[in-house]
Amino acid sequence: MRKFLFENIWMMSHRDRAAFQVRFHPGKNLIWGKNHTGKSSLIKTMFLTMGAKARGKLAKWDEGVVSLVDFQIGEQKFRALHQGGTRALFDEKNNL
Repeated sequence: MRKFLFENIWMMSHRDRAAFQVRFHPGKNLIWGKNHTGKSSLIKTMFLTMGAKARGKLAKWDEGVVSLVDFQIGEQKFRALHQGGTRALFDEKNNL
């Protein structure tokens, strides 16, 4: 079985005029914080970027977030980009 690892996620909100990056540890990660600090938004953005449908409503969710997720399957690295319902998948050489 091949390993699947999330490496990074970048999120940019035009509405909030803010952007941030989360770098994941290759072992274990804990997403922790007080209420309304973005934990659920981070997870929902990861799901949407990878093509999954996240359920539930988030009060402060920004539908227009642009996101980029770096991940690895086995030894191969990929990037998934999501913007406005459109997704693109790139290999480690940035080929579409």
